[in-house]
Amino acid sequence: MIKKSENKIIDKENIPFNHWGIINKHNFDGDFNKIPIKKWDPLGSSPIDVNKDNIYKEFFGNYSYISIIRGDRPKENIKQFEDEKKNNDKIDAFKPIIDGKNYYNDEGNLIGEGYSINITDGTKREAKAFSTEPKLNKIENDAFTIINRFPAMVRVIDEPILQEINSSGFLDKYSKVGVGVNLVSILSNFYNEIVDVPTEQLAALFQSMATAIKYVIKEAVNKGYEIIPISPFINHGSMVGGSIQRIHSQVYLDLNQDGHGHRIQAFLKSFEHQEKSGCFLCRGHKNLGKIIYKNSWKLFVADSPIRNHHLRLAPISHIKNLFDIKKRNLFLDLADIIKKTFRAMDRLEINKSRNIIFNVKPYGYDTDYHLFADIIPFEYIGGAEMSDSMRVCKVSPNIFAEKMSEII
Repeated sequence: MIKKSENKIIDKENIPFNHWGIINKHNFDGDFNKIPIKKWDPLGSSPIDVNKDNIYKEFFGNYSYISIIRGDRPKENIKQFEDEKKNNDKIDAFKPIIDGKNYYNDEGNLIGEGYSINITDGTKREAKAFSTEPKLNKIENDAFTIINRFPAMVRVIDEPILQEINSSGFLDKYSKVGVGVNLVSILSNFYNEIVDVPTEQLAALFQSMATAIKYVIKEAVNKGYEIIPISPFINHGSMVGGSIQRIHSQVYLDLNQDGHGHRIQAFLKSFEHQEKSGCFLCRGHKNLGKIIYKNSWKLFVADSPIRNHHLRLAPISHIKNLFDIKKRNLFLDLADIIKKTFRAMDRLEINKSRNIIFNVKPYGYDTDYHLFADIIPFEYIGGAEMSDSMRVCKVSPNIFAEKMSEII
């Protein structure tokens, strides 16, 4: 059932608190505890010693995004789709957005809301990155990218509210209102496993995501932002954060301009060192791990894995960022190599819940870099692993690489 007399745009007076990262005088009730906060750990943070030309203070270390709206994001029951995983008629969290309309049951109750802020439809530019107008928009392409409705950060906040928070004493030296843009890139057709997605459609997902990142960065730079950490990832499976069945990716673009975590710092320092000796990923450094498969990307085993069966992939050419990829065949090859990897991991009966993490250089940093990604299966870890950046592994990376090579 569909109601025909609906507004195509949600008025600013009716936008719920921090939905789509919007906080305004109409939805803020004065409770500072609801405001998204970025909080640095005073015992686990220190000043950054890369990118030294910047005139403002930055940290690297441990931090948290504290955003209560994240608890409101939709969660689907896996069993709901077990018998119809290829059925595009099911009303999941994304179908109303794809169709550009709200869905109601026979009693007239809303069961699927289609309002969204679309950044790209395919690679076609749609709304601006800081738009405050959720609309009903029918999707035309295989993949598209929207603003996350339930973000970890605030994207647009009324200036008087921000000033009130900052002058209230609510925030300490290590806290600030968490500002950023959270994106979700989505397949128009329903697939809940990467191995089932046609290569063309999976490539379209990556290309839409990369294009949207580029658009957001351009607008953010025009607003005066100089340093933008970027975190693209896929949560494939419920055990690694995949609460929605339909295959999708996410991106966090942090606009706080106050630094990044330990992990990115380690990568940046490594590539800073490699400027003198040559890029390890370009010259095939012997200690990176055994290469399993190549197209225009190379898949290799992580020699110092953070989980058993940890894999990495990187473009063979020296590409610094995901949004620097211009050739369609690189997205097609990325989709192809990830599908082959997941299919081989399935053959080896490795947990189907896996994270794909694209390690991207923060925008605005001067150091050299080579884009690479981690494929990390879910695994329970213990206290030793939590105590430091380390892992006790029981699977030999070399033996695992040999098994993967045989299958692929």
